[in-house]
Amino acid sequence: MPGRFVRAEQEQYGVIVGVAAGRILTRVVLVLVGVTLVASGAALVTRAIGSA
Repeated sequence: MPGRFVRAEQEQYGVIVGVAAGRILTRVVLVLVGVTLVASGAALVTRAIGSA
C-alpha cells in the first residue's frame, strides 16, 4: 500500500510540474512572438522613414 501511495503522489507531482513547464513554455513562445512582431514593426517604420 505505501508503494502505491508514493507512486500516485509522484504522478500527481509530475502532472503539476508538466503544467508549470507548459505554462512557462507558452509564456516564452508568446514573448518571442511579441519580440518578433515589435522588431518587424520597427524595421517597417525605419524603412518607411528612410524611403520618405
